[in-house]
Amino acid sequence: MNHFLTSRALDGTSWRTVEKAALALADFWDYLFYNGIAFREASLQDLKNYTASGCSRFGNVVAFGPLSRINYTETDAAKLNIILSFYRFLAKEHGITLREHRGETLATITLKRIGSKVEEDGTPVTLPYREEQKQKIRKRRPTPNVEQAGEIIHSTQTEKDPNRRSTWFLIANLERFAGFRAVGCSSVRLTSIYASLGEEALFLRSGLAQKLKQATGDWKLQLEIKSLLAQISVHGRKYIPISIVEKGGNSRLAPVPIPLVVEILDYAWSEREAFIKKRQQRHPDYEAPDELFLSFKTGSALQNDSISNKLSSVFRKCKIPGSGHRLRATFCQEVVRDLYLRDRALNGRAWQPGVVIATAREMMGHLSVETLESYLNDIVNQENSYQGEPVLVRDLEDAAVIRGLSDMYEGESAEWVRAELKRVLLEAGGAPRKESNMFRSLDELERA
Repeated sequence: MNHFLTSRALDGTSWRTVEKAALALADFWDYLFYNGIAFREASLQDLKNYTASGCSRFGNVVAFGPLSRINYTETDAAKLNIILSFYRFLAKEHGITLREHRGETLATITLKRIGSKVEEDGTPVTLPYREEQKQKIRKRRPTPNVEQAGEIIHSTQTEKDPNRRSTWFLIANLERFAGFRAVGCSSVRLTSIYASLGEEALFLRSGLAQKLKQATGDWKLQLEIKSLLAQISVHGRKYIPISIVEKGGNSRLAPVPIPLVVEILDYAWSEREAFIKKRQQRHPDYEAPDELFLSFKTGSALQNDSISNKLSSVFRKCKIPGSGHRLRATFCQEVVRDLYLRDRALNGRAWQPGVVIATAREMMGHLSVETLESYLNDIVNQENSYQGEPVLVRDLEDAAVIRGLSDMYEGESAEWVRAELKRVLLEAGGAPRKESNMFRSLDELERA
């Protein structure tokens, strides 16, 4: 069992996942012991009985016949998968022979042979003696506002070691301004960053696309790279799409702000490189992995569990409820709000929630739309309580002027400014165009 768990850890499985696997195997091992079953002789029927007992070490329920199918929860399915993986591992070990039952062992069966997973729609359980499992209640944590998110990012700068200080600062910024999850931060690779830059037209035309990996230690090449990124910004671009791996092993292109890309490159060329050289002095055979963020203890890729634990401690230190994932929520909420206001300003009451959700989902890598719908509902409810309307202004300078006029509407000269603007509009051949808030329109209709 120790060999199996060690192999999973060496394959890159997080320590928390390995710990859960150990607990699942210990639970099944105790079940076999209490029922007088040797682990080499366990059969499919034994595993069905264990499942019918609620995957409990003290279970004593027996399934109705060898052909019965057992319903199990998603939590039980995870335990059963670990058990089956363990027996497949045993089958490959020298000197271990598993007893066959009707020509098969636990190493040869699949989860479908046991039964079916119980869905949330209340699918009835075939066995009336199924141990009831407590439903986990998840409390929805509030999304940090802009000031709170800034305080959390600032608090990552208290580390004394420059590498750790820069690492946590960049990770917090990636979650806040690029919508990364912890697993996405742990999966960022230097080759992915260089590949994204190498696909940019300016890098291809300048010939730097093939030299990006040589930038470490070459300050002239580093300046050229930063200069091209500055030119990309001048042309109106805000983001560089970088490939990352998110939960479930799905990859996506995450939009990373160009100033943050520059900081990441500086980190890779300085603090990260200094950490690698320092470690190689103590461990001459050490070779740094391709991941951007490295573990301070082992030198391997920084695990997402370590990232989550660290940022959770920063939240607690700042006395702000939540965890690092809530920084991503701040980013998500801003993206949904921006997309909604643009669509609302362009289309008025004909705005399409589906368009907003679909665009946001693609940008942030959500598998489910439920979370995004909650953000949109919150934003729409806020609009319902506001006295005002979203208006799209395409030009940045015009937007600045409109904001200034909006401030004047709140001042002592509001009536004069309003009259003058209306006069200029009419003289130019225009006319006021009303587009009432659709929720207040419904309220007015109900009152009528």
